[in-house]
Parts: sequence; structure tokens; C-alpha cells
Amino acid sequence: MAHKFPDTVEELDEAAQGFASLSTQGAMKGCVACLDVFYYRYKCLQAVRQAMSRQIFSGHYQTYRINVQAACGYKFRFVYAALVAPGGANDIAAS
Repeated sequence: MAHKFPDTVEELDEAAQGFASLSTQGAMKGCVACLDVFYYRYKCLQAVRQAMSRQIFSGHYQTYRINVQAACGYKFRFVYAALVAPGGANDIAAS
């Protein structure tokens, strides 16, 4: 089955009820997915470094990275994933 973010009213209701059933104190009430960011570190070709070093170099981590966002549903399966920005982008630009 393909990864699919809930987008109909029925799917959103099912996701919200699923998360609510996992939470004993109502902390997940209204949640339809959990999102997180991962910085994928990779070795970069010299030609790419020269052409895009400012965009892909993360000064915070001092390495070349790509920002990856992913979300999972209440069944602990990915419902969304994207390579959203080069490693040098700030958080506002990557969201």
C-alpha cells in the first residue's frame, strides 16, 4: 500500500480517533499524524560542492546534508515523506 496522508473527512476522523485511542490522558486528541525532521548526511561530489556549497552545507553540523521531513500515522506507518530543503536552509525555509 502506498503512503497516503489522510485527506478526506472520514480518513481524518479515523486518524484522530486512532491517535486518541493510543493516548491514556488525551494528549493526542485531534492529532492526525506525527511529523519529524531528519538531516541526511551524505558525501558530496566535488563538482556539486563547488556549484552548491552554500545551499547544501550545514554550518551547524559542519557537513553536507539534506533536510528530510516524514510523518507517521497512528498505525506507526509513514503517511508522508519529502526531501524538503538543502542542508544549509534555515528551519523556516525548510518547512
